Amino acid sequence: MRWKYLDERVPQETEFRRAKVDAIDRWWQEFAAKRDDIMAAFSRHKEWDLPSWIIGQLEPIAPGIMWEFGPAEGGGYRLVLTPEHKRSLRPLVEEVVRRAPALDGWTFLAHRVPEPIDSAFEVIAGRTGARLDDATVAVEVGPGRRLDVRMAGEFVRRSDDQRALGPAFVAIEVLAGEQRLNDWIGEITVMPARPARGLRRLFARGPAGERPTDPIAHLCDLVEQAIESIRSTMPDRPLYELDFDEGQEWVVYEGGGAAPDEDGCRHDVIIGTIFGKAMVDALAMRGSFASERFSRCDETFAFVQIESRVDLSERVRERNRLMDAMDAALRQRGCGCSIGGATGARYNYIDLALSDIDGARTHLRDIVIANDCSERSWLLFHDAVLAAEWIGLHPNAPHPPTGEANEGVCL
Repeated sequence: MRWKYLDERVPQETEFRRAKVDAIDRWWQEFAAKRDDIMAAFSRHKEWDLPSWIIGQLEPIAPGIMWEFGPAEGGGYRLVLTPEHKRSLRPLVEEVVRRAPALDGWTFLAHRVPEPIDSAFEVIAGRTGARLDDATVAVEVGPGRRLDVRMAGEFVRRSDDQRALGPAFVAIEVLAGEQRLNDWIGEITVMPARPARGLRRLFARGPAGERPTDPIAHLCDLVEQAIESIRSTMPDRPLYELDFDEGQEWVVYEGGGAAPDEDGCRHDVIIGTIFGKAMVDALAMRGSFASERFSRCDETFAFVQIESRVDLSERVRERNRLMDAMDAALRQRGCGCSIGGATGARYNYIDLALSDIDGARTHLRDIVIANDCSERSWLLFHDAVLAAEWIGLHPNAPHPPTGEANEGVCL
């Protein structure tokens, strides 16, 4: 169920929020009451099944919230709460951390942060059993503005060693941090420290590309440099302040065009237009979209989904009319703009870059009602962490066909 954009007019949703907030506050009350015992268990001065206690306390908030203790920067302890791969839970987890009490000696975080380099490799070895101290890496910009990482080292036994991907993944998280891993890292490939020889080389199968030469200790810096190189190409203003007709690369793409009665994450798209090949690639990578890869002005990339009642040829014209109306209204009020649209076998889609979501939904609702659009009209989000979020744009809008089960959106 959605969390950030709950409809307070719906009793079920207000009760859901109240129950979750009560569970969160109880968790922190119990944590504060047990903090001495927790610290004693953490330092092995007390026998206590701390993991079972924490799991039991977090379960009423949401199953699957992971936790991790460690030393905090500057002294004391840190507690990280994270949904890991269940990214649609992140808005709820961030609310949990936001409601944390101020406790002396404790820092609470919603992401695993980069470890100091002098302890990072011990953390990696502790979590994976592998030593990566002497590994080398390369970071390159890949499709969808994600960063592809190549890694070589003694921990890789052969060129097709899939088991080495686990330690490589952990190493990236430990050295660059969980947020960078989730939002920016794309394909991870591994290779042995030295090339195969003789017959081994003849039959070797594995990733193409030159063997990386940068020490793995430089990974965090390499990631940050690559991110800065991408950001340097982004406009220094919100997209609604730009004229897309001047120098923008518009891309036409085709979708799968699933049957009209097949609900899902844009499965019915037949054809669409959007700015930039990188955006097309990013939307095609289900469950990995992050708005920060496409804006340095805190914009959120979203889309309006509206069921169409007309035939296909008229549906395209209908989409263009709505897209023009929404673009004009959002730009005029400084809330955002349209960045493209798509027509499907059942729905029309208008893609948006939003600077003010609360303001935008008011104007989008006005347009939906003024144009007598279907009740099945919603504002949805491209970001993987907002996969469960939605805003109804019609007074009688039902739950949308997309949502948490999709863990993201596709074209």
